[in-house]
Amino acid sequence: MRSPARKDETISTRMWTTCGSPGGLRRSSWCRGLKCVLLCALVSGCAHIVKISYPPESVLHPTFDKPYTVWNGERVQVDRTTSLRPESFKYVAAYDRVFLADSIRQRGLRDEFKIEGSGTPLVVFAKNPNTTPEEKHYPTIGIALAITAVKEERRGKVPLLKLYDSLDPIVVRSSSGPHPIAANYAATLAVLVFAYQKSSRKRRRIVS
Repeated sequence: MRSPARKDETISTRMWTTCGSPGGLRRSSWCRGLKCVLLCALVSGCAHIVKISYPPESVLHPTFDKPYTVWNGERVQVDRTTSLRPESFKYVAAYDRVFLADSIRQRGLRDEFKIEGSGTPLVVFAKNPNTTPEEKHYPTIGIALAITAVKEERRGKVPLLKLYDSLDPIVVRSSSGPHPIAANYAATLAVLVFAYQKSSRKRRRIVS
């Protein structure tokens, strides 16, 4: 049986840095600094050409904007944890695409920065509506969020699907504790770079 075809994209990009996660302007300076240091470190290790590939089944279609969704064939209750603030959750609820982060294969980023732990790392990509003062500081190409979904069983009740912002201190600090929460930061950056290149190609076609 043939393995599913993978979608390959070649991404050429300039070196640039951003704290592209919504809410960064409102959070503590420690959290903003963490995001900048992390993304700057990843971008500085990024080659001029980045390739990403992913199987079709890595693209998910959850209903995060509803009280319940289906997760791995099972009905679960969506639980937005305190780490996922309203200004970020609105993009999760109205996403353009959701990827299984660990299914994304990339070449070009020097380091694969991850946290091994419980839960499923996701990359949520949403369009930037550019309607608020904060959104004017976000990448115009769109907003890529590193999210972790952790399923929690409950006796006699529908399981909870807890959604965490992977860049929140709750998740980052958990990596040094007994119960780390999984995260995949490189995949999120790779998706953002892909969107950047796609936008750049479109602009070049218009100019030419």
